[in-house]
Amino acid sequence: MCLVIPPIVILAATMAATAASTTAAIMSGVAQRKAAEANKKAMDQQAAQVRAAGEVEGEKAAIAGSQEIGRAKAAASASGVDVQGQTVLDVLSNSRMMSTWNREVNRRNTDFTANAYEQQGKIAQMKGESASLVSGFNAAGSALGGLSQGYSQAYQMGMFPTLSRGGDVAMPPTAGMGDLNMAEGLA
Repeated sequence: MCLVIPPIVILAATMAATAASTTAAIMSGVAQRKAAEANKKAMDQQAAQVRAAGEVEGEKAAIAGSQEIGRAKAAASASGVDVQGQTVLDVLSNSRMMSTWNREVNRRNTDFTANAYEQQGKIAQMKGESASLVSGFNAAGSALGGLSQGYSQAYQMGMFPTLSRGGDVAMPPTAGMGDLNMAEGLA
């Protein structure tokens, strides 16, 4: 005994598979976009943490510089220390300059690292947008492919009218349609 599946069931299965494939393509893009948004958010948070830590390190450098200047002042006022041909003001000025330079180097390094994290976040966001767009095209391709296959199957089942050589519409016999004969309704 051979199982015969009515053509209309095959057509319905084709359309259901098309719908499932289209939905899967869309959902894949949505998931990739959400993952990219989460990645961008994490990178932005990382950049903010680096900047905050950089501020703390900058303050530490400024405090250390102030302490160095204070020690130099104390040493100079305690005795007539030889500062290798420089005045006490020269030593203090050099200490201030080094403190400012250390703080600036720290700020630039912090900005560089934070900017790198922000760029990684932007790249992740662009990848998510791209994945979302591609999944839309994949969904459209899946839908069109399924519709084409469904149309082909429906045509082979005789569900569409054909044109005769004289231009008259001729309804093919209905395959798998039960007692319904659409050709009778046109006469």
